[in-house]
Amino acid sequence: MRILILLSLLLTTASGLCAQTTVNGWLERASQQMQSGDNAGVAQSIGQAIAVFENSGANDPFFLSDLYFYKAQNEFQASDNNAALETLSTAKSHQPMLTKRLPEYDRLQGVIYTEMGLFAMAGTALESSTRWMEMDSWRERFSDTEIAMTQIAALYTQARSSFIPTVERHLTPLQTLLDQIEAETGEPYPGGRLLKLRVSELLGRALDAREGYLDLALIAPPDLRIRAIKAAALIDWRLGNRPSAMALAQDLLEGEDLSADDQTRVLMQVLSYLADTRNQTQDAQGVMTRINDWLTELGQIDPGGLVEYGTVQTMLEILFLTFDYLQDLPDEAVALGPDDLQGTAFDTVLAPESFAQDAYLQRLVYGTLLRLGALQERSGQTDIARTHYSAVWLWPNAQGSDLALALAGLGRLGIQHEDSLRSDADLLAAMSGQAFDVAEAMLSTIPARQSVTLKRDIARYATVMEQAIDAGFDSLVVDPPIGPCTATGCSQASPFLFPWNVGTFEGVVALEQGGTYPDLLAEAFHQIQTVRHSEAGRAIAAMTERLATGDDRLADLLRQRDRLINARSVAESAGLAGRGEVLRIDAEITGIEADLAQSFPAFSAQAVLRTMSLEEARDLLRPDEAMVTYLATDRGLHVFAITSQAVVWHRADVSPGWLRDTVDRLRGSIDPNQSLRGAFSTQTPADRDNSFDVALAHELYTSVLGPVAPFLPVEGTILIAPDDALQTLPFGLLVTQPVADPDQLSAVPWAIRDFAFATLPVPASLKNLRTQTVEGAGQTAFLGVGNPVFDATLQAVSLAPLPDTAQELRELDASIADGQGKLLLGQTASISQFEQADPGQARVIAFATHGLLGGEARGLGEPALALSPEPGRNSGLLRASQIAELSLNADWVILSACNTAAGPTADSTEGLSGLARAFFYAGARKLLVSHWPVQSDATVALTTSMFAALADADPSQVQGQSNGQTVASARALRQAMLMMIDTPAIPRWRHPSAWAPFVVAGG
Repeated sequence: MRILILLSLLLTTASGLCAQTTVNGWLERASQQMQSGDNAGVAQSIGQAIAVFENSGANDPFFLSDLYFYKAQNEFQASDNNAALETLSTAKSHQPMLTKRLPEYDRLQGVIYTEMGLFAMAGTALESSTRWMEMDSWRERFSDTEIAMTQIAALYTQARSSFIPTVERHLTPLQTLLDQIEAETGEPYPGGRLLKLRVSELLGRALDAREGYLDLALIAPPDLRIRAIKAAALIDWRLGNRPSAMALAQDLLEGEDLSADDQTRVLMQVLSYLADTRNQTQDAQGVMTRINDWLTELGQIDPGGLVEYGTVQTMLEILFLTFDYLQDLPDEAVALGPDDLQGTAFDTVLAPESFAQDAYLQRLVYGTLLRLGALQERSGQTDIARTHYSAVWLWPNAQGSDLALALAGLGRLGIQHEDSLRSDADLLAAMSGQAFDVAEAMLSTIPARQSVTLKRDIARYATVMEQAIDAGFDSLVVDPPIGPCTATGCSQASPFLFPWNVGTFEGVVALEQGGTYPDLLAEAFHQIQTVRHSEAGRAIAAMTERLATGDDRLADLLRQRDRLINARSVAESAGLAGRGEVLRIDAEITGIEADLAQSFPAFSAQAVLRTMSLEEARDLLRPDEAMVTYLATDRGLHVFAITSQAVVWHRADVSPGWLRDTVDRLRGSIDPNQSLRGAFSTQTPADRDNSFDVALAHELYTSVLGPVAPFLPVEGTILIAPDDALQTLPFGLLVTQPVADPDQLSAVPWAIRDFAFATLPVPASLKNLRTQTVEGAGQTAFLGVGNPVFDATLQAVSLAPLPDTAQELRELDASIADGQGKLLLGQTASISQFEQADPGQARVIAFATHGLLGGEARGLGEPALALSPEPGRNSGLLRASQIAELSLNADWVILSACNTAAGPTADSTEGLSGLARAFFYAGARKLLVSHWPVQSDATVALTTSMFAALADADPSQVQGQSNGQTVASARALRQAMLMMIDTPAIPRWRHPSAWAPFVVAGG
């Protein structure tokens, strides 16, 4: 306002102005109103001064230009945007033109248009302002920094109004200008950083934007800090990081140094309410009632009952959060009818055409419609849902998750084309396949350090990806391939057979001939592997990369990075309070990744496990091997078999619930009655039912293996990559034929009689294990650890002694190392003694002890092996996290304990157990692991017989890391199992609880 006073003094000295006293009076009044914060009064007084001045006939366009500018500025500050725009329009149309303030006129006009959501008009005005500033007549009034700031604002509004914003046109030049300003001023420019992050978010770079917002919140003034935290909280919500979103919302609602505006306060209250797990028992109607209260409160915030543009944006954000939340409720809680949506201003707010100049609000609208469509589809309103899905699909600026979900919706419901509905199988498969591609591309952009976000998104989009696989199979069902012609016809029925070469299958479409079926099969195999991403597969990939380099420093760097990633996840969940720790950890991770890139250029971060092609799988398989990969979806159990002769694809009509229940029931019938290697194993009930549900084992076989069994090599080795509940069950105990007398166990046609089985975490791990590893070069042929001395006071769990494990290890030592290996027995079976034995030099390592799951001992949050405790040093529990720290180079690790293959129930479905993953990560190439608590005497017989058979195997089959290594291992285990079934030293060994628990894991 001092400028106005100065102008008043100048006016006083001017001559020939008859009304100077009156003008001065209005300006002095405006000065007083400014001091009291009355912007509307200031604008009105300056307007009176303008009227007096113009009516006087005075001719001073520069002075008049100032008056018009300050009048418009105060009208804008009084929230009277229309009056401000009218003032600016009058000034620019004034004759003669008031040219002095043209740059400021356009800049203020651009700011006002931005407030009103008219971003295209704002971009034009701000760009015009920068052109005026750079012209000779005005250039000396504006610094380079001021011009650059206006250019940043122009780029932001142009990006926000752009049909399709791009990096090249918007983000890159904006970053260049931001760098220029901060170099010139020598300090951060928070306002420019905020606009850059908004553009980055518009471009779909949500993770980058989130990180930037939180960094900005550490340095920005309170008003910008509030906007940054709010933006980060909303991104956290969209990423599924609800705890962090809630923590940030609480920062804004409760922070002593922050005073959020009313709209932000309401939005954060809604977010906190929806993120609070205590509210997730409500039904959709209850949630909508509470949300309507907040929407009504928003309408009351604005004076005069007018809903301003900022309020509309807040309403949209609330609706987006609400419908996104409702999607996670169970079906019975989400029955929303059309009447339930009344009173929420849907017709006004959810209209994309209302926001033609705002890409951000359009994205909110389409994202909300997409989620509303999903709810309506679940409620049976498929026509409305299809309309919403189509709108998102046809929106040119649709990106990432929204596009994937819209395509998936159309892949279920079809496309409305003119007056008819197209829902043929090929179209649905094409739409579902596009949804898969979009989701996969989005996942590939998530960096390894954001592993928690990656896991969440893999789980979130698993349904989209599984739908694509089901749709591809449906297209085969509708249009089946030609098969061997019979009296009933030539078309195949599932399982579908595709030979690599036509051979004797005349009329069958061959893969090598190209065409639809080869493309479909290759895509399906890729899709199944992508959905089956697992931690065990990543562990194998990292292990083989390390062994290929022959440098343990790679393993150290990888382990350091993984530890930091886990610590980062913990710090990130604390919201803004953990931001400093996240930045510190990020700096360390960046240094490690730079070291990896420089020292190990062949290494690539395993953020998403690389898939293997059909041809690669075929070339890795011997004629007597097959790979069978499983995927359980809501539509059934996919069985995808690959041999050197053909590809077979089948979908069993079983639900995941049936599969889990059946596997749990079958495991429940395995009830060994001898001493077990598991926690509390001394508490053995006196009476046990020793029966095994043979009929159930056959029923399961008919769904999971029977359909493809005729196409598998007779007595061959089957490499199983199981999914869901099948990860908790060894395939050898399945029964291939109905059995008349199930009590005659020696006569039961077990699947182990037909095939040898080995387990793969994921299909691609076969490639890692067979093509990238090197022979173990350790000096120690065998290292055995067993018969520990337990102390319940240290281990906080009752563990039975295992004296027979000493003999087991001695016999293994004799078979593997001619009795020249290292044995750690009794008190020496401790963690420190194991470390001193230099396990990195052992080619075969065996643990014969109790295995504990996380939670079985007090304070044990992860799986562990029970060794002899060392008072004052450790409890004797060798934890999975400690195992992962080892640097092994072992051909074999034998875990002769319990529950070392997977979790205890069919719901424990993450690849292999934590122990198995840890040993793979530490450097083991193959594991012998168990699916349930094992019988000690039977385990001694089984493991010693297996390795004796392996030692006697044809050397040509086990030389080097050839395919024969797995064949010999699995066959040696099969041979030992058949011996226990057919010629057991003890009759009870015929029960599958004795011979079936162990599986070979690895390739």
